[in-house]
Amino acid sequence: MSKYGLKAIISPHDANQINSVNGCDAYCDKYGDQTTFYSTAEAKSDYDDRLSAILHYQSPNFGKSWANLDEAIWAFDLQNEPFSSSTVFDQFDYNDPNDWLCGRAGVLRDTLGLCTGIAVATGGIGGSEICCDREWNLLPKALYCDAIDVMSVHEYMSKSS
Repeated sequence: MSKYGLKAIISPHDANQINSVNGCDAYCDKYGDQTTFYSTAEAKSDYDDRLSAILHYQSPNFGKSWANLDEAIWAFDLQNEPFSSSTVFDQFDYNDPNDWLCGRAGVLRDTLGLCTGIAVATGGIGGSEICCDREWNLLPKALYCDAIDVMSVHEYMSKSS
């Protein structure tokens, strides 16, 4: 991609794996649901370790870590659609009370450093839900998080659109 002037947005995890919509991954097996995953210190630590491992991964094609690949990577999402399940409405309705979004953004920003050309993006924060006439792409707490550079928008053409 970089050879042609294109850059990737890396989304290090799909939130729909936690709630079994798109399968059941290790977080689904270990924590059982999104409420536990987004609220416990252990789950946050496990996910932060994942982010660190991905950003420190050495690219065999470029000979440096992904955190330093600003010629090939435009942004890292926090996750694809964090909080994307109806089981976590409290995360939205109470404006991310456990600071999952900004906390994970801080981990990404700290690992990337301040001088990198790679942005930290939200990953869609659950998008807009067709089922519930809710709009969560622009959760207020995320809008005011200094570690977040890009508010990703995932739209599913509900009434909220």
